[in-house]
Amino acid sequence: MAIGLTGLPSALRNNAALSASQLEQLASVPSIPKVNPDFVHRGLFYAIENLDTPELEAELYSIAGHLLNQEKVADAWQVLLRLP
Repeated sequence: MAIGLTGLPSALRNNAALSASQLEQLASVPSIPKVNPDFVHRGLFYAIENLDTPELEAELYSIAGHLLNQEKVADAWQVLLRLP
């Protein structure tokens, strides 16, 4: 069973950076995943190392949106779990 839209953290649910379709993809998981320390995404690590909080948040949502457009839900979650 999926967590559904109401199971998403309110910060994700109420952020305009992700479309309704993208939120539905995130809500399709059975539970919110845990951070995978082995997850590798070049753009993610560049953003974390080089951007301040407002820019970092925008970049992480952008990366997650691109991943969701490619139907890479698990990867998008790994990016979003690193939001400050």
